[in-house]
This record gives sequence, structure tokens and C-alpha cells, in this order.
Amino acid sequence: MYRSIMLCMKKIYNEGLTLSNAQLLADRCGRCFGPAINEEHLPQEPHVIVALDGNFQHRHYTQSSKDNPTEDEYPEIFIKPSDMKKHEILQHSTEAQAKNIKCQLNFQFKKGKLTFQWIELRDRDAHDVDEAISRLNEHSKIKQKIEKQRSKIGSEAILNNLNAQEQDQILKIWYAKQEVRNQFVAICEQKRPLEVSRRDGKNSSIGYNDKTHLLKSLRDQAAKLKTKLEIYQKLVVSYSTTSPHQSQPPSISYLDLLKIDFDHSFWNDGLFTNGREPWAVDANTQHGMRQVAYYDRANEEIRRLGWEVRRVMRWSIDLHNTLSTHLCRLQAQGPPEEDHLPLVDHPAFKSLSSAGKIKASCIILNERLVRIFNLQADWNKCLDKRNIRIPLQNPNRFSQPKSGCSFMCFSRFSKQSRFWETLWSEECNKNSKNGTKLNKLEYKEVDLAFAPE
Repeated sequence: MYRSIMLCMKKIYNEGLTLSNAQLLADRCGRCFGPAINEEHLPQEPHVIVALDGNFQHRHYTQSSKDNPTEDEYPEIFIKPSDMKKHEILQHSTEAQAKNIKCQLNFQFKKGKLTFQWIELRDRDAHDVDEAISRLNEHSKIKQKIEKQRSKIGSEAILNNLNAQEQDQILKIWYAKQEVRNQFVAICEQKRPLEVSRRDGKNSSIGYNDKTHLLKSLRDQAAKLKTKLEIYQKLVVSYSTTSPHQSQPPSISYLDLLKIDFDHSFWNDGLFTNGREPWAVDANTQHGMRQVAYYDRANEEIRRLGWEVRRVMRWSIDLHNTLSTHLCRLQAQGPPEEDHLPLVDHPAFKSLSSAGKIKASCIILNERLVRIFNLQADWNKCLDKRNIRIPLQNPNRFSQPKSGCSFMCFSRFSKQSRFWETLWSEECNKNSKNGTKLNKLEYKEVDLAFAPE
């Protein structure tokens, strides 16, 4: 019942105030979709960073509500069940048509029937200019791919200052490392069912027979990995013995290899692709580059936090002023009929009188205003400190009175919050004398029509 009432109030509020899509999104997340002013993005900086965690999504699904809401309770971003039903019917009809159909490749065919036709078409000369140009373009593309692979494997940058024996050894090491990587990926793929079945913290859901075959396959793959790693280690030792003055490939033991992940430095092929670059072979240079990247990313995150703080402050102040204005307008004595808000004439209020419509509209606006006040009162304790720590992008812009700057927003924000906190303290003291206790949720009994702008 409570959920139905809240959904009905939310629907009346959204439709009655004729909120735009931007305002609806800002109500969902003010820091993401609030008013954005004077935000200077870098040339390659994304406007939105979306990070999804598979474990979070899995937990969210397993712990979600199991009730069956009606279609009216579905948000706009979700597909209605009635729309999904039509697609389910089409899917089931397709499965019914394909039932008991065997693989048609085993019937009605002749081996080698088209072999002579393929040979004839492949060896036939081009009969027109367009076909000749098409073949030439295809030949050129294949040649470019070959040159690209050749430059990657046997370029001068890799094999510079190496004799024939050293070149042969370094290419063998690179090939052996690729084999180790492929086998390592195969083992991780074999272990995937075990990791998925144990993700929720319970025991494995794989049956005994399947688990036996899986473990046997893992042991076989592990033995192949150990063999290929030993071949790689022998080539590395031989290369380090014959060419100790050259940059040495990384070495790793079998037990350590089983503990590392795909982002480990062992899988870096910088020695083979850029053997003379410091960032490819020098550990200190690699560490310094990572630290610089961390520093740049931290600065970007600080700048984005500043944007989010200012967006949510602008959104809360604008919404506070809008609701206060509407509430004062409805509480005025004898408002003209033509000045009614769309909220008053909402179809849900058709059974009420004019005074009842105005009173119901005031209740909805009052509830929203109480909610935004509670947010402002909570944010006022910490937003001022965070806002001061965040550097400004362009201080000159914030000297203009109508620039929508954060300082102006914060000044108005603090003024409103101090007013509400004072009013709140007075109301609490008044009720404490009478022996009653007032919390934030009961604050809607206070007259909220005269908030400062």
C-alpha cells in the first residue's frame, strides 16, 4: 500500500510539474545530470565514465526483489512485460518449427562437387577493368598485411645490433613465449566453470562426473604448460649465456606463473617489439610512467568531483526555489483560476473540490520540499570543505555575477541551509517543551512557504 501511494505521488509530481527529461534525470542523480556550467573538458577526455562490475550485477540480481509489479509500476527505462510476451511467442514458435531437424550437412551432398569450379574461377584471368582493379586492391591489402607482420617480427628496431645467431635466438624465445601465453589462456578458460560456480560463496554446483573430467583436463593442460615453460626457460638461459650484453627476456618459475594474472609484467612484449626503448626494458621507467598515469587520473577524478559537487548544488538550489515558489503561489489567498499549475488540474484530483485540489497539490510539493531540505541540511556539513579543496578551472569566469559559479551557488546554498537549520532548532525546542519529539520525516508539519532564495 505504501509503495503504491509513493508511486502515485511520484507520477502526479512528474506529470503535474511537466518536468523535462533533463529534470527527471537530475532528480535521479543530481551530480551526474545537474546543471553543467563552465566545465572545460580536455580534448581526449570522455564526458561520461561508465564502469560496470560483473560481481556487483550478479549480487544485485540475486538479492533483488522477487515480487511481481504491475506494468504501471515499471519505470520508463524498462521494457513492459506485455511487449516481451510477443517476442517470447515468436521465439517459441521458431523453436517448435526447428524441432527434430537433424544436421542437413550429413545428407544430400557430394564431396568435391565444387572443387573444379573453384580452381577454374581462381585461375581465370580478369575479363574487365573493374575485376582487375578489385584483384589488384585485394593483392595490395594482403601485401600490406604481410609487411606489417614482417615489420613486427623481424624489423630493424627489434634485431638491431644482433648477429644472425642472436636474431634466431630472440625470435625463438618470442615464439616460445607466445606458446606459453596461449597455454596459460587455455588453462584459465578451463578453470572458468569452477570460478563461476563458486562466485556466490557456496560450494561448487558442478556434478561429480563433470568435475572429474574437468580436473583431468586441467591436469593435462597444466602438464603442457609446464613443458612449454621449460622450453622457454632453456631458450632464455641459452640467450643470456651467449649474449649477456643484450637486454634479457623475463624469466619466471612454474609456481609463480600459476599465481600471476593477465596484467602481470611478464606478459609484456616490449623487449621484442621495442627492444631499445627505456619504457620497454627499464623497470624504473615503467614504474615512473605508471605513477604519472596515476597522478593524471587522480587529477581528472578531482576535477570531476568538483563538477559533481557544483552540479548537485545547482540542482538542489534550483529545485528548492522552484518548489518554494509553487508552494507560496498555491498558499496565496484567492489565486486566479487561470494561474493554476498543471499539478492542480491533474486527472487524479478530478474527484476533489477546488480547495481539495490545492490542498493535495500543497501536500505533494511540501513532501518534495522537505526531502530536498533534508538533503541540503546533510550536505551543508561537508560540501563546503570539499568545495574549497577542489581547484577552479578558470577563476576569471567566476568573477562575473551571472556565470552560475559554484561560489554563488554555495553562498545561496549555505544561506538556505542555515535558515532551515535555525527553523528546525526552533521547532525541536518548541516540541521538546511539550514533551514531543520531532524527526526529519515529521518536519512536513512546519510551514515551508517562506524559504529564502
